[in-house]
Formats: sequence, C-alpha cells, structure tokens
Amino acid sequence: MNKGVLIHAIRVLPAVLLLAGCYSMDVATTKQFRNDSILGIDAQPVGHAVVANYGWYLFDKFPLVCGNPDPKSSAAWTFFNDQVTPNAVHNDLTRHAMKYECELVDLNFYRDSTCMLPIPYVNTTFGILWYREIQVSGVFVRPRHAATKEAGK
Repeated sequence: MNKGVLIHAIRVLPAVLLLAGCYSMDVATTKQFRNDSILGIDAQPVGHAVVANYGWYLFDKFPLVCGNPDPKSSAAWTFFNDQVTPNAVHNDLTRHAMKYECELVDLNFYRDSTCMLPIPYVNTTFGILWYREIQVSGVFVRPRHAATKEAGK
C-alpha cells in the first residue's frame, strides 16, 4: 500500500470517529396529516414515526461506534456494540407505539452499507472502513371504535 494513502487513512480515521454514530427518532402527529384515510383501513392515524441509526464498522463485520438506542443511557454512542440492526430500531418504534396506546401499520425498512475506505486494487466488498445505516418508519393508528370511545369520555 502507498505510504501516502496509509498516512491519509490514519488522519481521517479520528475525524470519522468524531462524527461517530447517530440515533434519532422523529414523530409527526396527526395535526400534520392532511387526510386520515391515507392508509385505506378503518383506523384513526395518531402519528408517523421514523427511527434511524448509523455507525462505523471495521471490515463491515466489527462495530466500532454506533448511535445508542438505550433511552436510559446518557451516552450518545455505543462502542464495539452492533446497534445498527432491524431489531434495535423496531423495538424503539414499538415502544413508542405502546406509549401512544396504538398499533403500528405501514412499516417500511431502509438499510444501507457503504465502503468508505476501500483496500486499493481489491473489490470494495473487502473494504477497511464501512458506514451502515438503518431506518424504520411506521404509522401509529387506533381502531375507529377505540377512538370513538375515547372521544365520548
């Protein structure tokens, strides 16, 4: 490997780790919905949520740093622990749906893995540093009969 490439990689790696992983959840409430029949089901939408997490991996196998989905932790990141998984983001989305006393419908997953530091002259599937991202989104709904009962209270 070229000595200049190695020195550049050593300089870039700390900057990448400073950018670290990120875990986020965004919720749009029904006030922001224009039409409550968008789902084609007999339920009242309560909100739409997107949960996302990303992190950095060595050789696309070994986690270096990821966003921390644990709501009890004060740390924004988790080191050497793979949290960029469908289970981690889906569990958080389910927990929020239960908080709103709703069901989840219209779930969508997005997953991406990108080689950020490839090994020169080798296929990118054998890269050194990888970035992974996962997102899951869903709509929180209440059945119409439950929403009607609640309005009558």
